[in-house]
Amino acid sequence: EAAAGVVADAQRDTPLRLCPQRLSVELKSARRSEGALDLASPEMKFELPEVVDGEDPKSRRPTSMGVYSTTDTSTHSLIEEWMVLANASVAARIVEADADAALLRNHPPPQAAMFDGLTAALAHHGIKRFDARNAHTLAASLKSCGKKGDKYFAELVRIVATRLIHPAKYFRSGAVPEEGWLHSGLSAPMYTHFTSPIRRYADQARSQQQLLHQHQHPHQQPQQQQRHQASTDKKCDNSYINTFAQIVHRKLARAIGWDDGHADDDLDALDDAAENLNLRHSLAQQAERASAELYTLVYFQ
Repeated sequence: EAAAGVVADAQRDTPLRLCPQRLSVELKSARRSEGALDLASPEMKFELPEVVDGEDPKSRRPTSMGVYSTTDTSTHSLIEEWMVLANASVAARIVEADADAALLRNHPPPQAAMFDGLTAALAHHGIKRFDARNAHTLAASLKSCGKKGDKYFAELVRIVATRLIHPAKYFRSGAVPEEGWLHSGLSAPMYTHFTSPIRRYADQARSQQQLLHQHQHPHQQPQQQQRHQASTDKKCDNSYINTFAQIVHRKLARAIGWDDGHADDDLDALDDAAENLNLRHSLAQQAERASAELYTLVYFQ
C-alpha cells in the first residue's frame, strides 16, 4: 500500500492517457455503471501437520482452517482491469475476423426466480429490498446489503448470490445468437480468455485424449461421437496435439496477419473443445467444493 501511495503521488499530475493506474479506475467505473457485478467465491485453506516417519499421509487431520484472503489494492485492480480489457478487445478482434468460429465465453444475466430464497431470508434480517431482475439491480442491491454490527454479513450475501448465478461458459460464436454472447458479470458484450493460460489446460488434455484414443483404436470412432469425420482422420503428430491448444492465441495471430496458416477451421472440433472446457471447469469446481466440505467435516469431528 505504501508503494502504491508513492506511485499515486507521482501519477497525480500525469496526463490520463499516460497513466495506466488512473485509466484502470476509469475502466472499472465504466464497467460498474453498465452493471458489472462484484461477485465473491472464496477458497478454503486447511493446515495439516508434518508427516511423521512411517505415518500414512492420508491419516493426517487438519489442525486449522480458514479462508484465503487477498488485499484488494490498487495494483490488483489495475491488473484486473487491463486483463479484462485485453480479453474483451481480443474477443472483438477474432469475431471481426471470423464471426462464425471465435471461441468466446458468456455469462448469463441473473434469473430473479433463483434469488427467491435469498430474498426471503434477507427479509428476516430487515432487508426488504433486494432486486435481482438484472445485473444492474443486483449490483445495486449487493452494494447496499450490509448489516450494522456484522462485518461479514454483506460478504456472505455476495457469496450466496454468486452461487445463484449460472456459471460462465465457453462457446463458439456461430453456435449462439449474438444476443447470447454477453458476459453480464463483467458487463462485456463479448469476452474470451486471451490471458490466464491456466484456463487452456482442458484444451490440451482434450487433444491428448483424442490422440491417444485414435492411436490405440485407429478403426474406431471416439466414445463421444464426432459430428465431423475429419476430426478422427488426422495423423498422430505434433500438429494434431496442438490442434486444440491455445485456440484463441492462434485465432488472434491469424486475425492480425501474424500467421496465415490453419487456425481451427473445424467448427465441430471447436464445439467439442468448448464443451470439454465447460465440463472440465465444472468438474474442477465440484472437486474443490467437495474437498473443502470433507476437510471441514474432519476438522470439526
